[in-house]
Amino acid sequence: MDKREQAISHAVRGEQLAAGGKLDEAVSAFREAASIDPQIAGIHHNLGLLLRRQGLTGEAMECYRRAIALEPDYVDAYYNLGNALFESGQPEDAARSFQKAVHLKPDFVEAHFNLGNALKGQGAFEEAALSFQKAVDLRPEYAFAHYNLGHVFQELGRLIEAAASYRKALAILPDDAEIHYSLGVALIGQGDFEAALDCYRRALGIDANHAQAHAGMGNALRKLGRGEEALGHFQTAIALKPDFEDALNRLGNAYLEMGEADEARTCFRRMIELGAGSYGGNLRAAIKSLMCFPAIDKSTDEIDRLRRELADGLKTVGLNGETLENPVWDIGLTNFLLAYHDRNDRSLQQGIAEMYLRVCPSLDWTPGQVSRQRNASDKIRVGALSAFFHNHTIGKLNRGWIEHLDRDRFEVVVFRLPGEPDKLSTLIDAAADQVVVLQKDLDTDRARIAAEDLDILFYPEIGMDPFTYFLAFSRLAPMQAVTWGHPDTTGIPNIDYFLSAEGLETPESDDHYSETLIRLKHLPVFYSSPPALAALPGRDHFGLPQGARLYVIAQTLFKFHPSFDAVLGRLLKADPDGRLILISGNNPHWDGLLRERFEAAFPEEAGRVVFLPRMDGADYMVLLGSADALLDTPHFGGGNSSYEAFSAGIPIVAWPTNFLRGRITCAQYQVMGILDLIAQDAESYVDLALRLAQDMPFREEMKKRIKDNSHKLFENHEAVRALERFFQDAVDGTLSPR
Repeated sequence: MDKREQAISHAVRGEQLAAGGKLDEAVSAFREAASIDPQIAGIHHNLGLLLRRQGLTGEAMECYRRAIALEPDYVDAYYNLGNALFESGQPEDAARSFQKAVHLKPDFVEAHFNLGNALKGQGAFEEAALSFQKAVDLRPEYAFAHYNLGHVFQELGRLIEAAASYRKALAILPDDAEIHYSLGVALIGQGDFEAALDCYRRALGIDANHAQAHAGMGNALRKLGRGEEALGHFQTAIALKPDFEDALNRLGNAYLEMGEADEARTCFRRMIELGAGSYGGNLRAAIKSLMCFPAIDKSTDEIDRLRRELADGLKTVGLNGETLENPVWDIGLTNFLLAYHDRNDRSLQQGIAEMYLRVCPSLDWTPGQVSRQRNASDKIRVGALSAFFHNHTIGKLNRGWIEHLDRDRFEVVVFRLPGEPDKLSTLIDAAADQVVVLQKDLDTDRARIAAEDLDILFYPEIGMDPFTYFLAFSRLAPMQAVTWGHPDTTGIPNIDYFLSAEGLETPESDDHYSETLIRLKHLPVFYSSPPALAALPGRDHFGLPQGARLYVIAQTLFKFHPSFDAVLGRLLKADPDGRLILISGNNPHWDGLLRERFEAAFPEEAGRVVFLPRMDGADYMVLLGSADALLDTPHFGGGNSSYEAFSAGIPIVAWPTNFLRGRITCAQYQVMGILDLIAQDAESYVDLALRLAQDMPFREEMKKRIKDNSHKLFENHEAVRALERFFQDAVDGTLSPR
């Protein structure tokens, strides 16, 4: 027997030993075979397979390489070397080995599949998709190739294709909980929350302890406005997996949406404990725990305490060098609720901005060339950027100036976030010279905006949407301004001007803004007059009592400052036949929180507070028209809602306070030349509300005067001219930002 035959004999014995489960002896037999004749590629390859089974991956790779050196077209050796490299955390080398295998054997399904995995591990999702697609083309019943193809489509944002791939996988493996769960994730991303909910139910029907499916179920329920149901699923996910950080984060978010800030803060602090037991251990959770403000404030004392805690906490966050990769996704919220506290927010907003710049310096992004080289004859390029250029207050307030800006002197580029078009978004786009749909990716969109070579970038609001808030930290145009869509200062250094109006501000207002405050003569709005309403049904449309007097406050519930409670109690006490009519909150849980506060503040009258379900525009106008007295909320009053009421000739009792956000309705009255329903204090507010509700001739007089003068609020071309002068002066350098 020659040397080769002896080696093969030992290898055969090794295969028999391996089949019997005697791996150590099998390895010894193959080592002996390789030492007898080291020129047989198959012996080295098979020894590698056994060594890999023993966990000796490094030695296994050496065996595969020897086999390839002896036989350069050894397909299985390339394939198994790729597997070993991938297991060892070397996806790039693994991909090269799999690529060699599929080059040598184009129909090698498993090699295409594993090549996809190696490419996916490198983040090369487009290339991975091609490999998984090849695998399913060769073997249509390959469920896991469909599943992995769905994953890479999801990473690429191709959610419709991802869902289709998951469904193909489920057609083959209908009882796989993980695939049902993944399909749910893709459907959530598409906004199909009911279908996602069904996927998570199916996953949990197969595996009741699938923690991720419980968290997904909670997320879908949150999106459907069923926050209290969502809590139980998040809590179950955490019970199953106590270190499930994402579930804790989502549970905290759900509590925040419900207005339960203390419970949210507990979740975020638990995330900190999971990180490293300190603020530095989990920066995202540290920031979110500081930003936990309730939607319905319990008391002015609580407001002041939380603001002090925020101010103190901002001084320490990020001092240990921790950074955020992407604050849009890591934090996902803004300091929106500060504006409802009836306090000067300037120092807090600046402190928040300084903190974000400390933990995410890339926010202060500036392109290589930000100053546009202009000729005197060039049109001024104005960018208008908002997440709400659709059927929303911001869309209604800003469509007019976009349409009517002098096109001999100006060009308008509208930047909008992706979303389904509606009638108003279509009108806004038609009014612009150019429309750019952003991708909601900071890096991509900053470069895209800067490439438009703007003279001024104008934000109708900053603070209502997380993406536009963080985008505003960048210097994307030589001049950047914001106006009162969200009526509060931003604190952001790269926002130069805050556009307001004389009637909206007080002599002390400059101190309220980090930006240079611009007081225009006219309200900076060109608001198209709403169409005349047909005859509206009465209060019976809502089942409201005919004999009662209705005091309607049609504002969102977080506008009800705790100091306003006593005034409402005094009003209801003064009119035993009165009912206070409110509209339920964005989250149903808010109603109960506000009712609890009312029951503590005016227990004898609280039973006469009625919450109506949220309603569409037509029903909303019916409600306003049914009011005996329509009341504004002081501290943070109506804006768009006041325009709508005045357009229908409906009077409002208003009470101006110290900040812009409490002065908008009064400023509209000043434009109309009507001051009769502007209160000076709590006592006059109650007196005016009672008179409007009980004195029919007075109410009719107010309606007539509003109908005769409300046209002054709408389609004001002088407001557009004032805006043009501001843009021109800002570009010419005759204004000096702080």
